[in-house]
Amino acid sequence: MQINLLQLKDFTITKLSINFLRTRKKPENVIYNLDVNTDHKRDRNNKRLHVVQLKVSVTPEPRFGYKIQANISGKFMAPDGISEKVLNELIPSNGTLILYGILRGQLALFTSSFPGGRITLPTIPIKCPNPTDLVKKSVKRS
Repeated sequence: MQINLLQLKDFTITKLSINFLRTRKKPENVIYNLDVNTDHKRDRNNKRLHVVQLKVSVTPEPRFGYKIQANISGKFMAPDGISEKVLNELIPSNGTLILYGILRGQLALFTSSFPGGRITLPTIPIKCPNPTDLVKKSVKRS
């Protein structure tokens, strides 16, 4: 039996700013500071439709390399019969992981033709609930 808990209906990259910063002398070490913020809202007209917004900021220290500002938004459809508690655990974490993966791939694609070469964002540790456990929680015993 296949369990389909979350479906990405559509995504939109609403902001993508990639600046390649240079200095006269290339520093020995560049550290990229990564900031990830997420927001989750339910659609007013369709209770099964959820919107997850992800904002990613990458800033190099010292100022050499890529400075990135990116926003991506995704619409996710949740199946009927899943409890509110389960949805509030599932949508923000899994939605964030899905959108981050899309953005990570797009940044690698775009920067591959930049003078500094391709940048690949690191994987990020987001605690995701086990979908099987969530289904067990949402099944009502009779």
